[in-house]
Amino acid sequence: MLYKIISYLMMSKSKKRSYSDEYMKYGFTYMLKETICYPQCVICYKVLGNDSIKPSKLAIHLNKCHPDLRTKDSDFFKRKFESLKRCKLDKTGIIHQSQQNIVDASYKVPYVIAQKKKAHTLAEKVILPCAKEIILYRYTLYRSYIDNIPLSNTTVKRRITDISSNIKENVINEIKDSPYFSIQLDESTDFFNDNKLQCKYLLGITTDGAPAMMGCKSGLKTRIKEIAPNVVGGVHCFIHRQALATKILPVQWLSAGKFLERLFKLRNEVKEFLCQMKSGLVEYFEFDNFEITAAYFVDIVGHFNKLNLQLQGKNANVITHSDKLKAFIEKLKLYKTRINNGNLIMFQNLNSVIGNNMLPEVLKIEILCLLDNLINEFGNYFPDVNLLSSEVIISPFSCDVKNVNEEAQEEFIKLKNDTTAKDHFKITPLNNFWLKMRNSYPLCSAIALKALIPFSTSYLCEAGFSAMLSIKTKKRNRLEIDADIRCALSKTKPDFQILIAGKQCQNSH
Repeated sequence: MLYKIISYLMMSKSKKRSYSDEYMKYGFTYMLKETICYPQCVICYKVLGNDSIKPSKLAIHLNKCHPDLRTKDSDFFKRKFESLKRCKLDKTGIIHQSQQNIVDASYKVPYVIAQKKKAHTLAEKVILPCAKEIILYRYTLYRSYIDNIPLSNTTVKRRITDISSNIKENVINEIKDSPYFSIQLDESTDFFNDNKLQCKYLLGITTDGAPAMMGCKSGLKTRIKEIAPNVVGGVHCFIHRQALATKILPVQWLSAGKFLERLFKLRNEVKEFLCQMKSGLVEYFEFDNFEITAAYFVDIVGHFNKLNLQLQGKNANVITHSDKLKAFIEKLKLYKTRINNGNLIMFQNLNSVIGNNMLPEVLKIEILCLLDNLINEFGNYFPDVNLLSSEVIISPFSCDVKNVNEEAQEEFIKLKNDTTAKDHFKITPLNNFWLKMRNSYPLCSAIALKALIPFSTSYLCEAGFSAMLSIKTKKRNRLEIDADIRCALSKTKPDFQILIAGKQCQNSH
């Protein structure tokens, strides 16, 4: 009896587990060693024992070591597996970890340099020497490791180019996987054909309003509408339109508000300085009502600067910007009423200068005339802010069916009485909610997405210009900056595992 038990235990012990293709969903492939399967993670490349070839143990490794990848599908892990196959393994099946870390560092350091818009020579001239000094006393053994990291000027440039290409590929794949997308640009480009994108999913195009972009005959907007039937129409950048509407002000640049505010606070000191310098500019400080007029311009320009800052930023859409513009125009109308009633509470500097006195009639008429002109200019440059009905998009479950387009009214009634959709609306971001409703309520969803997806400004383009000025300095005027700008501006992260796969380590020069 005892012999049978021992024999059974020995047979159980010698029984080995086999790999199944279904285990790829846990991020595991396998390697063979003496006809025995060992599961290997395609993310961290760790090899587990044969007894770990079971879904529960593989899932434990995924949840514990890679919790951010739990929701990924098998295709994602298969792509990682392709990278693994290109990597060199030692006899145990584990990647040469030290070499992998060196190559990994040779990518991540240049990526940080590009993100910070710094010179490519920074790694070899500053970062490496500093790293050696930091570990000099306590971690002397790691000095040789640092010496092996390839971070020469040319290597950093190549790495940034590789990272940029990877980011671009990831962005293009994200666009292809999206049901709809929109673009903002400041010049014509064959972006669609170059990247094999389908224009039928394009919903919006945002430009700075130049004739080459918005022209009704040969402009980019017209040409795109010929190949992209779902495009709502070209969006003229809200920030650019606001700048055009305020061109009747004596100062028109963003920093003018702060400059005028500081000048007004130091007006007496500036006047005294000009007197000492015997400058002819001092006569402007002696004009009648100079102090009152200066106080008013400081206040009104300050209001427009606040509006300009509100229109900037990445996470905005046509609806939110239209609401801000409508509110500002209403404020201008309110200011007119207050000035007629002698109330200057909205103009703090002017109110403090006037005190208990009355606003001079001449200046009162001038201010009212300027406010009238501003209201008219905003009406001319923003004729569409009152045409966009946002209630059906922002508050669909409290909106009256009369405010919905006739062809979508019956579908809207079904949506309004859909309890499940109502619950989703409470906990889901607006854009995501309408994307989820595409299949169930296509007409209502189309109305919402055509308003939510297009960019309201060309802010990202302007951010690109700012980045270019930081990167392409006088000392770096021959630098090809496309790769650096993409790394500095893109929110999409590179896939370093794919980048380092198959790369061989070369010592730093």
